[in-house]
Amino acid sequence: MVAQDNYMALKDFFRLYPEFVGNDFYITGESYAGFYVPALALEVTKDSSINLKGLAIGNGVTDYTINHYSLIYFAYYHGLFDTKFWSHLEDACCETAVCNFLDSPGLFCNLAIRLAHFKTRNSKLNIYNLYQPCVEGEPGEIRDYGDHIKAYHPGTLSIQSHSEFSKRLKDASRFNKPISMSVPCVNDTDLSTYLNNPDVRSALHIPQSLPQWEICNEYVFSNFKRELVNVHNQYLQLLKEKKYRILVFSGDADMACNFLGIEWFVNGLDLEVEEPYHAWMYHDGTELQIGGFAKQYANLTLITVKGAGHMVPTDKPLESFQIFGRFINNEPF
Repeated sequence: MVAQDNYMALKDFFRLYPEFVGNDFYITGESYAGFYVPALALEVTKDSSINLKGLAIGNGVTDYTINHYSLIYFAYYHGLFDTKFWSHLEDACCETAVCNFLDSPGLFCNLAIRLAHFKTRNSKLNIYNLYQPCVEGEPGEIRDYGDHIKAYHPGTLSIQSHSEFSKRLKDASRFNKPISMSVPCVNDTDLSTYLNNPDVRSALHIPQSLPQWEICNEYVFSNFKRELVNVHNQYLQLLKEKKYRILVFSGDADMACNFLGIEWFVNGLDLEVEEPYHAWMYHDGTELQIGGFAKQYANLTLITVKGAGHMVPTDKPLESFQIFGRFINNEPF
């Protein structure tokens, strides 16, 4: 339904601005757009009037299971657990070299996994960039701000967290006050102020009758039905014609949709590797620097961006500008 809505909005844009119809067209997005973008792209492929060339997805959710599972490894590799706790996890959850950090029937394993996720979520860690400070309260908490309740959505995109957050919203609803939602560890004041500026709304042709822009909306969150659990089939459908190029890029400091899980997802597509994993370079105005690491498959490029979090263009604007330029111009990394 969302893909169809987005497609109709796109068609309406081209109806209003027909001069853009003939241009090369790319669909891009980040985070939950990891589901939105491939779904929309499949709708667009059915329309020959839109000149779709490819799609680019940054730190996108690709598979709930893989994302949830890989976070345990990400946390250990980044020093959130010590070796003693990791050994405890292995003893409880691993048989030989195979570990089950997802749905183990063992009591001790489940307790260890809960503690592991508690260490990643219930602290002042910035879920969107491990190396940046948390500027707005603690993830997952609900605070009473006088006449309003501000509810922070959980700092992970797992299925479990959606149910946990829904419970928090129901608990908050007993106050019979408006609930506003914000992003954990991200100060969205400037963004909200800008997009709700009357001049900006007028320039975007937003009728005065429509409500204020919100970064998160409790009504939408509560009523949105999550149909997909992964986009494996959507990727394969888009790639089978070898007509569309896909760029999958990840800030390597993000914990919400970590780069390790995204790499595992891409590996699971079983695509032919054309260029093995290697450092990609960019020019900082003075000399060449390592921007991250890249692997090239047939019609799909997988890259990491060194030191970036969930919002790669915000954290690394220069590198991002060069990334998008190379992708659009079909230049190698």
